[in-house]
Parts: sequence; C-alpha cells; structure tokens
Amino acid sequence: PPLMMLSGDNRFIRRRAVRHLIDQAHKAGYEITHALSDGEVIDAITMGTTFGQPTLIVVAPGDLDIKTAEALIEDKPKKVGILIEVEGLVNEKKMPVAALVHGAYQTTFGIPKKRKDLEGMASKFVRHEADTLLGKKGSVEKGIAEAIVRSVGADFGMLSYEMVKVTALVRSRGGDKITVADLQQTIRASASS
Repeated sequence: PPLMMLSGDNRFIRRRAVRHLIDQAHKAGYEITHALSDGEVIDAITMGTTFGQPTLIVVAPGDLDIKTAEALIEDKPKKVGILIEVEGLVNEKKMPVAALVHGAYQTTFGIPKKRKDLEGMASKFVRHEADTLLGKKGSVEKGIAEAIVRSVGADFGMLSYEMVKVTALVRSRGGDKITVADLQQTIRASASS
C-alpha cells in the first residue's frame, strides 16, 4: 500500500510494531528511509521510483505534506510506500494526511483508561510474551500473569524486560512453563505497584 499508519499512546507496542514492519520490509529488500521533512520524503520517493529500488519511508504526520501523499497515491509507484507513525491518537483535523490512509492500513495501539482494563491488557501481553519467548502456547497461567502485572506494574516495556529474564531462566533449566518459583527468583517489584 502507498500509505500505512501506526498510532496510539501505547508507545512500547507502537514502536515494536514499527520495528516489525521495518524488519519485514528490510528482509524483503526494501531501502528504509527515516524522513524528517517533506523534502526528504520527496527525495526518497524520487530515488525509489527512478532507480526501481523498493523503498519504505518512515515519517511523522507533521513531516508529510498532504500533496505529497496525494501524489504518491495517484502515481501508484511500484514498491514505494510511506509508514506514518503518529505519537498518540489520530486527529484528522490536525493531521489531514491521516484521512488518506485506507482503514485496512491503520492500526492504533491505545492504553485503556480504566485501571482494570489496563491490567487485563497487560496480563494478556505477559501471556503473549511468555508464549512467544518460550515457543509454547500456555507457558504461563493467567493467575501468574496477573501476579506479574501486580508486582511489576502495567508498563509494557518493563513487563517485556521482566519476561525476557524469567523466560531465560526457565529455558536454562530446560523448562517450558513459568512457575511462581521462577518469578520469585527473577521478578523485581516496581515501586509504583
């Protein structure tokens, strides 16, 4: 797609998604350009289309002029796309370029307002991280995941860091499931919990 957009106030998850897209594009042979102005976006589009180099341009919405985005959509160059990363929630009045991004290519990573919802989301994140890092579904029970969130807090970066530690311990022992004993040896309680 010519335009994609990742937004939201969950910075850790949004940044992880941006890195994931960049990694995928790089593996597919794309040139990655981080543009800090509309002029840099135009230069990257020109280089990509002139030399046939697949190009992914990563840019903030304030650094992309709507006319440049419209021209990219109209010209439909092969394998040249723009990834717009929005810090926070999308406001189409302040970011008119956002209205040009097809809904299928927009993802928002929000933080729930209610503490209970945030803790539920954090618990699901812990379970997903454990399953990914240990390579097995169900590698941490829901109650243990909730205990991790209560101990560490709902900061996704800290939760990810703590999950890397605890899963490394579990793997070093040849295990594939996180236990309370593993947590007691590795998890550091947050001052805010």
